[in-house]
Amino acid sequence: GMWHQLLDKTDSYLETSASAMFTFAIARGVNRGWLSPAYAPVAQTGWQAIAKRVRADGRVEGICVSTTAAYDAVYYYNRPTDLGAMQGYGPVLMAGAEVIAMLRKFDIERSPNKHVAFGYGAHICLGQHLGRMEMRILWEELLPRLKSIEWNGTPRNSEANFVCGPKAVPVKFAFK
Repeated sequence: GMWHQLLDKTDSYLETSASAMFTFAIARGVNRGWLSPAYAPVAQTGWQAIAKRVRADGRVEGICVSTTAAYDAVYYYNRPTDLGAMQGYGPVLMAGAEVIAMLRKFDIERSPNKHVAFGYGAHICLGQHLGRMEMRILWEELLPRLKSIEWNGTPRNSEANFVCGPKAVPVKFAFK
């Protein structure tokens, strides 16, 4: 989801503001019809990585301090990051706003609807990210309130060749 400070140097650090610029550009391209909706998951993955860099106090980690033009890769390798590097906050805000707009435009009833994907292939199910987020929030909120949780039967998986997973996970629990 993030791009490196030096794009073709995977040993350089992951830089937030440039990643936000790429994420914004991809989401804007999808929103304006310049790019195929197949690129929406790329923007969404970029935003998920960027959002992890936004601290609870609103400051953003991993923004390179301002640079000047240089002709030496070492210069860019050694650029520090700084929470006060305000030039990187704008791209983060713009990327977030554009991804939100992209997600709000998603129309499951679009025609033609050639979307065939469930987590792999050229397209992926955009809803999988929402489902993961919902489950993460559920467990983050539920677990601290539980005194105990234990099996109450045998878990059953769905029997399918294509989409597999738990069909029933019987548990019993007690609240604190």
